[in-house]
Amino acid sequence: MRTTVMLLVILAAACGSAESGDAPQAAELSRRQKDSLLAKMPVRGAGAVGKALNALEASERRAVAHDTIS
Repeated sequence: MRTTVMLLVILAAACGSAESGDAPQAAELSRRQKDSLLAKMPVRGAGAVGKALNALEASERRAVAHDTIS
């Protein structure tokens, strides 16, 4: 069921109107941007995606802080 919903969301994004110049096409979005959009959607598992993104960003900040220690 979740797979079907995800496929429908991706297809809907990919089949959007090409005339709208404001919204970027699905192919132009990075993986992180797609995950961020998914995290905001009202579907099961979206909260987990958001938490995973937050954890990834926190670990990246820690890595940068660690690299700057002399």
